[in-house]
Amino acid sequence: MRRIGALDWATLPSVVVAPLNARSRKPLALTILLLVGGLAMADAETGGNPDWDTLRDLELEEIRDAAIRTESPRYLLMLALLEIEQDVVVASSHLDKALALSESPSDEAYLAAMLKCSFSELLGSPFTRSECFERGDLIENIAHPWPAAIGQLHFGIWLAINGQPEAALRANRLAEKFALAAGDISLAATTQNNQGVDYLTRGLPTQAMKKFLAALELLQDPSVSDQESFLSLLGSNIASTHMELGDYETANTLLQSTIHSEYYDRYSPANLIDEVILARAALALGRPQEGYDRLSDVLQAIGPHGVTGNQAYAHSVIGELRMALGSANAGIQSFELAQDYAKRSGDPLQVNKVDVRFADALIGLGRYAQAETILDANIEVLEAHGPSMILAQALDLRGDLFRATDRRLAANLVKRQARQMQTSVAGAEAELDLAVLEKSLALARKDNELATAQREAQEKEIRANNDIMLRNLLIAMAVLLAFIAYLGLSRRYARKVAKTIRTANAELEAKVRERTASLEQEMAQRMEAESERQALAQSLAESEKLQAIGQLTSGVAHDFNNLMTVVTISAGMLRDADNAGDVSSARHLDNILAAAESASDITASLLAYARKQPLAPQPTNLKSFVADSQNLFESTLSEGMTLETNVASCSILVDRGQLTTAIINLLLNAKEALGSQGTVVLEAAQYEQTGEQGEIEPWVKISVSDDGQGMTADEMKRATEPFYSTKSERHGTGLGLSMVDGFSKQSGGSLEIESAKGVGTVVTLLIPSFESTALQEMTGEDETRDPLNEGLVMVVDDQEAIREVICLLLEKMGQKTISVDSGAEALQVLEGPQRPSLVITDLMMPGELSGQGLAAEIRRRYEDLPVLMMSGYTDAAGLDVEFLSKPFSVDKLREAINRVMGQKQVA
Repeated sequence: MRRIGALDWATLPSVVVAPLNARSRKPLALTILLLVGGLAMADAETGGNPDWDTLRDLELEEIRDAAIRTESPRYLLMLALLEIEQDVVVASSHLDKALALSESPSDEAYLAAMLKCSFSELLGSPFTRSECFERGDLIENIAHPWPAAIGQLHFGIWLAINGQPEAALRANRLAEKFALAAGDISLAATTQNNQGVDYLTRGLPTQAMKKFLAALELLQDPSVSDQESFLSLLGSNIASTHMELGDYETANTLLQSTIHSEYYDRYSPANLIDEVILARAALALGRPQEGYDRLSDVLQAIGPHGVTGNQAYAHSVIGELRMALGSANAGIQSFELAQDYAKRSGDPLQVNKVDVRFADALIGLGRYAQAETILDANIEVLEAHGPSMILAQALDLRGDLFRATDRRLAANLVKRQARQMQTSVAGAEAELDLAVLEKSLALARKDNELATAQREAQEKEIRANNDIMLRNLLIAMAVLLAFIAYLGLSRRYARKVAKTIRTANAELEAKVRERTASLEQEMAQRMEAESERQALAQSLAESEKLQAIGQLTSGVAHDFNNLMTVVTISAGMLRDADNAGDVSSARHLDNILAAAESASDITASLLAYARKQPLAPQPTNLKSFVADSQNLFESTLSEGMTLETNVASCSILVDRGQLTTAIINLLLNAKEALGSQGTVVLEAAQYEQTGEQGEIEPWVKISVSDDGQGMTADEMKRATEPFYSTKSERHGTGLGLSMVDGFSKQSGGSLEIESAKGVGTVVTLLIPSFESTALQEMTGEDETRDPLNEGLVMVVDDQEAIREVICLLLEKMGQKTISVDSGAEALQVLEGPQRPSLVITDLMMPGELSGQGLAAEIRRRYEDLPVLMMSGYTDAAGLDVEFLSKPFSVDKLREAINRVMGQKQVA
């Protein structure tokens, strides 16, 4: 496993080698047959290259004896891995001998070369950097999953040491795949941890936290040995991730439990990273003196020992602490020492990180020229290696520098470039995941081919061994018969010898049968593993397909809502005009508005599926809610149908309108399933389930059941896909269940479907319970006056057609309007002589200032100026201004303006 910023070489060998189990060996049958042919068989079994799985089961002394006796490359490789932490010189000699004895191409040759590269800091490598890259590519040819996992793991370590975190991540992902295929949980946990370190090195702390938690889950397996060391290392890495996420309290709490352990030595170089994290947490929590005292004490005790990358990190933090305590010159000296350690580490990423932190500190001191020199040099180096989170951080810091030196236009350009790069890196991560998946599928196919070839080779080997054993048996029989004839033995003694030969032959046949059964079992296990890999690939492809559908539908719904806003408002204004003499035009306009409302319902369903519909959650008592809506629910069913309700008194926090729509959709599905008559049951009850941490959580389930025609298993799998329906085209859009599924997930719950063809269907909504002693509706008086007469209204939207139609509507209401296409332009207008009495703005706009950012600036600068927010899609949760969903009618716009202007008046 790797610690943040360095490799923990003392822990690594015990991690990458599976625990050794005692195994006893019995000699073969003590018959005269062994004297002739059995010794050759024993040499064949203990010499040569044993199977990797067999090798992992041997004890250390057995491996050492076999390595000395046979000079087998596999024995030597295993021995080097076991002895690396005990005696580096001896381990290096084992690796050199294994490398010299291995025939290329072979598993042993590839793995030995990769280990020499990986342990280069300890052993010295005979290969150049480019040669190590070539050997990293060759380890993909290793056939057995366990040495393949070891090779990929060490390739990832070597790549990380040489400043290649993206390539290291790919290698560790392949190592995880092979470790799981080999059944080595400890090794799989190591690869998960290393992937987390790779993510954190690349500036992606959220993805890093996922990997560390996945490793933590694997460590719960009872087969993992030395769990305490694993957990201590993971705790340190998770604490570092919390620091990068800005959660300083949690990072501090996690490490406090570690440093109070009786095994913890704060003056050990291996624990320097933990001390650095504690010092950073103290600085972030406003206690710089405490952090400085602790870390400076540790650095003084350990001196220049330990990993140079860790020393660079530690001295850069000392520099920040000294500057926070007012010692600017001392802080700069610490940063210069950190730069020296970073250069000696040989890791360009360490150099870049220290320099960026140094530049940030210099900007805080107002030393802009020195900071700009450091940033320019690093950005030039980073740009040569392509987009990365570290480069984005450096560019963002350059933007801060430009702003501090009144170069605002340049600052805006650089800040925008930094944000675009962050988006680009996140997109590249998705492409990397896809590439790794394709590579894993290719390797799986290759594994299958290699397994088939290995099985044929083993069968051929068995036949050859059988021939050798038969030949030895015939030779033994001839020798015995000649010996008996020569001595003139009696017939009785001859029968005894014949019986001994038959016994030996029976033992031989038993061994052949045992070996054949073992091969059949191994092939069955390989086929089962291949099936599991195919199922995993299919599951991942299905998940990516549904995610793509969700992104597509939400984008289409957003653009469609913008268009329908123009249609709805335009048709509403034409209808409200004086068309009394034209009945035909009025009817056509009513048809347009009805069609627009239907289109709005469809886009609402798409947004519900994509979990981006605006919700207004309220505490809701289901017993009262169903009682109030009983007539509406019954009218949804046909006359020959009966609705039975069994609803307990339980409360949830949901959008009541969306809940009503969801239940009506389920009732309509039940109605279609029943045909002309039958009973539909609506039930709601509270239940408890156990959470991830073992706590008891209260939940509520709402179910609609029918005894209609039901669904097949294939139909149930696709039931929640948008536009999928088992009905005819004129009976529905296929959005009902997809909307209900999206609504349940957006409300913090889930959807379950139970059905069987010809039996019926039960659809259940699972929502977290809302426990409250009293559920009261907040009521207030409606504003009766029209607030639009108060003055000027400013409309902000990047779509010209939407601005034009809203301004036209407001002007027909007697208002003056100002139309702007961006948040920045809106702020410029507000600073001028004309101050509007209301701002209507779109939420999602291009440029640096979105609608939400504009609202925040208005609230900061002009506290009494009301804002009305509108959007084609978003979750309104978290917005503290009045919100209006697109498309909207003339009446809805007027009602929203009345509400927001009424709130201003009350305030």
